[in-house]
Amino acid sequence: MSEQPQLHWTEGDTPHGAAWRSENGQPAPRRVVVADDTMTADAAWRLACEGTALLWRGDYHNARQLLQAMARRADRRPKKGADKARPLAESFHLHRMAQAQRARTLGMLLIPVEAADASRCGGRPRCARRWPKPSATSTPPCCRRPSCLRCASCWA
Repeated sequence: MSEQPQLHWTEGDTPHGAAWRSENGQPAPRRVVVADDTMTADAAWRLACEGTALLWRGDYHNARQLLQAMARRADRRPKKGADKARPLAESFHLHRMAQAQRARTLGMLLIPVEAADASRCGGRPRCARRWPKPSATSTPPCCRRPSCLRCASCWA
């Protein structure tokens, strides 16, 4: 059995690490910086485009706002050669590549989740499907999409 992937970062001057879990199977990022409410969306977008993961420290709703602001930047990027007439297959391929790049970049916003967090939702059945009950060997997951941390009703 392979070893659980680890995520490493420095907060202040103290090195930290945690077990890595990605719902879409992505490997743990190599570069991680701590992000909070003081980080602008432009700075976050630039770092994410460069391949640096942003470990969120703060309120979930503010992370959601930052993610939405980053998504607006992704959506307004100029389409290279959009005025050219292309074959349908090529246009489809370019569109899918742009979607993949957008998802990869927005996925650089990391939300740490403690294993005990799954029990805070009041035992709603939808949450139980998403996060199984922690066992003695389970590790705190780290997820790349805030929307998959818990069902939407848990955040209401």
